[in-house]
Amino acid sequence: MTHETDTQGRKLLDGIAGLWCVNIGHGRREMAETIAAQVMQMQYYNPFGHSTNVPAAELGEWLAIHAPKGLNHVYYTCGGSTVNDAAVRLVHFYNTIRNDAYHGATYVAAELTGIHATKTSFDRIG
Repeated sequence: MTHETDTQGRKLLDGIAGLWCVNIGHGRREMAETIAAQVMQMQYYNPFGHSTNVPAAELGEWLAIHAPKGLNHVYYTCGGSTVNDAAVRLVHFYNTIRNDAYHGATYVAAELTGIHATKTSFDRIG
């Protein structure tokens, strides 16, 4: 939550604090300096595909070392929606490669199963 002032000087309360664009806070000098330092050190990086960069690799290594045993892979996303989507995609993939895997009867869960008829017969007419 942040406090803002409009062009007429009225004080406003930004209850969601710029949910999509200000997740590190307004006017935080330490964040701006850290971002500026990173921009000066790192070349352009495209998050799509099978590539990485030094800061991501270093953080991934640290996370793998400090995570509970067996959790040694890191998958980066840029927010809550994308991490939720990634989780759904992983369940979908896992159940697709397992023939006849069952994941539930609701619409989304049925789409994630490995039972072909469950996914293909829903909107069949006739």
